[in-house]
Amino acid sequence: MYTAKIEYDAVRPDVVVSQEAYDISSDGSKAMNEDSYKQVIERDGAGNITAVHSFTWYNNGWLEVQQLETTYNSDGKPQTLTQSVATQKSAADPIELAVNEAYADCTWQQTNGQIAYVDEIMSGSNLITSAKVNMTSQSDITMTVEYPEEDYDYVMTYEYNYLTMFPTKSVTSYKDFGDKGSYSKTVFDQDLTAAGAYPVQSINQILYTYDDYGNLLEMQNQTYYGHTIINSWEKGTVENDPATGYPATYI
Repeated sequence: MYTAKIEYDAVRPDVVVSQEAYDISSDGSKAMNEDSYKQVIERDGAGNITAVHSFTWYNNGWLEVQQLETTYNSDGKPQTLTQSVATQKSAADPIELAVNEAYADCTWQQTNGQIAYVDEIMSGSNLITSAKVNMTSQSDITMTVEYPEEDYDYVMTYEYNYLTMFPTKSVTSYKDFGDKGSYSKTVFDQDLTAAGAYPVQSINQILYTYDDYGNLLEMQNQTYYGHTIINSWEKGTVENDPATGYPATYI
């Protein structure tokens, strides 16, 4: 397999808009494989991204696997963001796009109109502060986000009524350490008194740490629910070559 060509967006040079990858047969002929993908980016007259269509090479043709649509207020800031992903109800059904994440009534601390992926709304030049959120797992979520600058990159709060009757609140604090890893803590509170039970709280923490060469040193995923539950825990040991200083052994 080799990659023949990679192209980037002219405005967002960090975004790949085309990658062609091929398998080479013994007779020298080549055929595009499923490592190939492309993204079609649409912009309005002001240069703001209004849609991103992501395709992968599948069954000898281009299959759209994700779509992000963005609408704007009169002030030029995003008002809604709607992400759809490819879904298939059964093997006999066609693969179709279905909405899995939608943001409405968005407000912003800052934005540049160049959101290519929904996970970019709380970093860099795009810092959302509030929205009404609907997801496949939960609807009618009120989201607020703060950017404390110290300790965490952002603190995101979700508030909603689970099954329409149980007030629920989750607060996620996130810190990105760049190439060194990341840390997140989510405090989850749910009031179950409507069902004759007590309010409950759980705390989930996830930590990733890497060395200078991208080797995983530690990954922790643990939940506190009256007692600590270790969901997963991985550790890696790196031994460097004393002559070069580069990693020689990774366990």
